[in-house]
Amino acid sequence: MQRLAVSAAGVALTLAFGLINPSSAQATPEQPAVITNPSLQAAAEAFAEATSRLTPSIVRADDGTLELETTAADSGINPETFDQVVASLDELNQAVLRGELLTNEQLQVFPASPSIFHNGVIYYWWGMEVHFTATTTSKITNAMNAGAGFSAIVAIVLPVVGT
Repeated sequence: MQRLAVSAAGVALTLAFGLINPSSAQATPEQPAVITNPSLQAAAEAFAEATSRLTPSIVRADDGTLELETTAADSGINPETFDQVVASLDELNQAVLRGELLTNEQLQVFPASPSIFHNGVIYYWWGMEVHFTATTTSKITNAMNAGAGFSAIVAIVLPVVGT
């Protein structure tokens, strides 16, 4: 299985970096997919780095929502990337308030009921991690590398993760 992190706001698609093999063009269990679009790769890395650096600034409110107690300037994170993280956190909080997701003190996020859980999806404060087969990962990576628009990527992803 390959891992693709999708921000809850649908703003950024990022491949989990430990699985990227720069010499591969097709995803296989032995050779995971690679993003060849340098700007997309840079955005993915910036988002992953930002969420890692911002985690100590996340606090859980009594209603289960999560709050970011820093600013882009104070955290030293690029404002555009910071805004993507904030948008993802806002989406998460809306789902918590709708009763779809729950959080705990360790900042873990869980579906509120088994009917909400989608196989292969793990929720975090910054978005969700989706596990795809090598075939689906290859389709997504090939579409990204071909310059496909967001709606084309969504058309590949939605049947796998559900709505």
